[in-house]
Amino acid sequence: MPERALSGSGPISSHSPQTVSQEGFLQIQNGFPKNNKECLKYLLFDKSPGEIAAEMEMARLDTVRAGFEWLQLRLSPTFQGIGLPRGEGVVVIAGGFASTKFNYQDTAHVLEKVGYTPVIYIPKPGINVSPVEQNENEFMELLNSFGEKVFLVTHSKGGLQAYAAYATRRKEFSSYVKHWVQVAAPRPDWVNFVIGAPYLGTQLIYGGDDFKFADEILGNVDIENIDGVQVTAIGNPHDPIIRGQMIGRPNEQFLTDSSHLGALYFPKNLEFIIHRLAESASIQAKAA
Repeated sequence: MPERALSGSGPISSHSPQTVSQEGFLQIQNGFPKNNKECLKYLLFDKSPGEIAAEMEMARLDTVRAGFEWLQLRLSPTFQGIGLPRGEGVVVIAGGFASTKFNYQDTAHVLEKVGYTPVIYIPKPGINVSPVEQNENEFMELLNSFGEKVFLVTHSKGGLQAYAAYATRRKEFSSYVKHWVQVAAPRPDWVNFVIGAPYLGTQLIYGGDDFKFADEILGNVDIENIDGVQVTAIGNPHDPIIRGQMIGRPNEQFLTDSSHLGALYFPKNLEFIIHRLAESASIQAKAA
């Protein structure tokens, strides 16, 4: 199925990512680890020194590019919310691995500029390294604490947290979330050594096994048909950090060329997310 531009009128169609089919979404089938033991073998024995060196360079370049994307946001009208549709309501931002609230302050700033109330979720101890399963109750309590349905924007590991919540407590999740925007957070088929190694280390330190948990949970979930919640999935098929299958139906999946680390402050991504939130709010208001 060929990629096609998002249909619609107004500013969305002028800058939107493209809709992408799974057939055209680059995936690397490498027997992704199903538990900590497999991950250790995968990292120490299955990857050659050449692969490790290449992946270290990929991660370095992604970090450099993310820095340019941050600067691009700071210098663009988007940073002040200029030219973007206004909205209202709570937007929960669930961050990625090893991130802190500081990493998403600029994303929150832009959302606040256009009328939303952003809340950044980073689990204890204030840096996102603890196992997903151990954070589930805290995450669900946060989603339920606002007295209204929220918009949920998840990045990288934050997407796994949301996957887990949806898979294990679907009815509750659907009653708390009205629109789930998933960014750079596919069901993984491949992970960069630079992220995989420290991720495994934190699992061992905290006594968790996100690899096993993800395999058992995501393996039993129809991630194409997410029921009860509107979905927007944004991914880069050449993501240098993590690749795999995006959630949602084909018309809910959108292609980007952003870095992995900067995916939530790449201006084009952020502009598109804000348009999607406004569009969904308008549709829901008409339905009511």
